[in-house]
Formats: sequence, C-alpha cells, structure tokens
Amino acid sequence: MFSLTLSYRTTVLHLHGPGVMPPVRGAVRRPPAPPPEPSGPCRETIDLALEGEPASVDAFILALENALTRARTGADPVWLGCAPQSGAPYSSPVRDGWLEYLDYGSSDRARGVQTLRLSLLRADYWEGPEQPAPLTNHNGSGITTGLDIENHHDPAHQNYVDVVETALVGDLPAPARLEWLNTDPARPLLDGWLGSYQDSVFAPPNITLEGEDAATSLTTAVYAEAGCSNGQYRRVSWSGPGEVILMQWTLARDRLAALAGRALLPAARFTPAWPATDLWVQWRIWHSSSLLACSDWTLPRAGAMLQDLPGLNLPPWPLPGDAQPAELTLALAASRQSSDAAAIGVDMIQLLPLDYWRKFTAGPGAGPQWALNDDAPRGLTYAAHAASGELVTHTALGAPVMLWPGRKQRLWLLHGGAAMEIDHSTRVRLLYRPRRRVI
Repeated sequence: MFSLTLSYRTTVLHLHGPGVMPPVRGAVRRPPAPPPEPSGPCRETIDLALEGEPASVDAFILALENALTRARTGADPVWLGCAPQSGAPYSSPVRDGWLEYLDYGSSDRARGVQTLRLSLLRADYWEGPEQPAPLTNHNGSGITTGLDIENHHDPAHQNYVDVVETALVGDLPAPARLEWLNTDPARPLLDGWLGSYQDSVFAPPNITLEGEDAATSLTTAVYAEAGCSNGQYRRVSWSGPGEVILMQWTLARDRLAALAGRALLPAARFTPAWPATDLWVQWRIWHSSSLLACSDWTLPRAGAMLQDLPGLNLPPWPLPGDAQPAELTLALAASRQSSDAAAIGVDMIQLLPLDYWRKFTAGPGAGPQWALNDDAPRGLTYAAHAASGELVTHTALGAPVMLWPGRKQRLWLLHGGAAMEIDHSTRVRLLYRPRRRVI
C-alpha cells in the first residue's frame, strides 16, 4: 500500500504514505469485509498509530470524527483514497464510520501515543480519476477530445458514437459524464434524446427506419428533399374516420437477434411537422398475418417534426436465443374520428435502445459553444461555456449512461425543437471514472 487518505472538500487526512505528518506514524489496512447484501456497503478496517504532543493527537482524532460525522449525515461527500503503488489513488465513498481504542485511550494519549481502529462503511467499489472514453464513428476512430456526430443516420451520416470497448479501464460498470457540445454558430441545442445499446455478443445493429423504405396500402408518394435523411421522405394520404395502417417496415431476423427483446423508444421525424390535433398513433407488431403485440395509443404534438412515440420491445418477448427470431413487421397505425382528408409525411424512425436513455427537455436551450453536461457521477444536468460559466438549460428524464468494460456499446443522439434540422451537427465526449472491486 503506497498511500491511504480520508478526504472531503479540500481537507485531506493522510493516514499512510508520503503525505503523512505528525502525529500520524502509519496505518495498517485490514482485509475488507464483504457487504451483507449485493448492493450494500462493505466494512473497511484500518489500524492507526499516532505519536506526538497530546494536543496534536487529540486534534487529529477530532478531525477524523469530523470527517465521519460528515459522511454519516451526508453533509459532504467523504472519500477513502488508496493507492497500491505510486500514482493517482482510487477512491471509495464513505457512508459511515467509527473509532475504537486499541490501547488505554486518554491515559495513553497523555503520554503522547495512541493506537486506534478506524472502521468505515464504504461503497463496494473503488473509483479512479475521471478520464475520457475513446469514441468512434465515421468522423474519427478512438477520439477522446470530442467526436462530431450528425443529427440523423443514413449512408453518408451517423448520429451515433461507438465506445472502444477494449480501451475502457476497470472491471465494473461506471457512471459517465456526457459532454454534448453545440458547435453550430447560430442555432441552440434544444430538446434531445439519447439511447444506448450494450451487448457482450452482438455488434450494435442498424435501427434507423427510413420513410421511403416503408410499405403502405394508402395513397402514397416518395419525395426528394435535401433536408431529409437519405434525401427522401414518404407521404401517405387518406380520408374517413377510423383506424388505418400508415406505413410498415420488415425487420430481418439478424436485426431482431441483436435487439434480443430490448425495450426501444422510437423517435420519429415527420415532414412537414405533425399536422393534426386529433390523430392518434400506435405501433403494431405482426408475423405473417398474425398480430403479436400493440403499443399504447398516443397523441403526437401538433407542429413538431421530431418527437418520441410509444415504446415497444423487439421482439415483443424474450427468446432463448438458440436460433435467430422469426422475421417481423413493424407497423405504424393511426386513428381519428374526423372524415376530412389527412396526409402524413415520414422522414425516418430512429429506434433508440433503452439499455440507458435520456430525454433532455430544453428551457432556454444550450446556445452556440455551450456544452450540455449530463453528469451521472454527481447527479447533475447543466450547460457549461468556457467564458460564461455554467447554467441549467435542460431537465433530464431517464437512466443516465453507464460504461461497461468488455461490452459493445453505441450511443445514438437526436435533437431539435419544432423544426428538426438534420444538418445541425454537434460534438460528443464521454468521460468516466473507472471502477474496480479490489485494489
């Protein structure tokens, strides 16, 4: 053991190592006791030897008690730091602790010596210093300084980043800090959606459904539009009340095998913006002519191009995985009471995996050169600017991103307000604190 510390805010109490000063002579770290429950704290025991003026010994004991009180009451985050060799220490958050005398207590202290046992209840992991996770897409490979992504996916653009799994340090999942920089010189970063896919076997699948690839029995046409994903969109029209199938897509077996029954949140880009206030939509999953599952009905927001639709599972149930799932059809149905003519244009459907996911709802939005930070380790979501400081611009909903060593992981991002401009590129960094069970 190279060093051992107990710290909070700017206060650091050196228990062992090169930073030790009188009255501390050194410490012996005992093997930690495992937690009684899988998510519970473990017990760390440290024997301390103190020697010096009675007043300095007493002051150090008071400093230890102060740190333990802060941990117990949650007044400040308190960390036990440990470095097995020279270098940056790993830290573990302390939940509680107490001191016991291994000698005759105040009688020995009057002679300038004291032997203590420090018992700590800490989280069952060690966390290293924050570092960037290498990211890859068609704009770069293994990038740690920020990787550009586009606001849609087609053969020439990518709205995702892959985490380089072999570069992640540690052996436990670690919470990440997403830094999403608005590189546009004029437009703000408004509402946003993040979906994360993780798997130890399958590579992330292509889960963007283009409107022009859909089948339909309604009156339809495909239009060329430079402002659309893949430069095209499909428009359908009909009249009369009741339910209709707007469009449907065939999902191949290999794509469904990679999805493995995951929960997905479809984010749809309509063009033009959703026109109606009385038109409800629903997802339906078919095999051949058999209806297997339906989502809830939802009423999309009129006037919005990008919006999330009801969630679903693909396939709609768990399978053993001994063979690939059967081919399925995903259909978007609509229902209305009006008999007036209606028309809907679909540019793309981005299926966002919900292994980890976030929905960012904008207040003022993040302006040019502001970076939206979704800071899972600290439980904060805020925007930062190099010159202007920090500001809360969004609220976040969902489970923040965790990085898993040894797993394939992809993060999709989409953003936009009432108009979703697909040419609004942004830049992404992921930073994490590696976690280990044992050091």
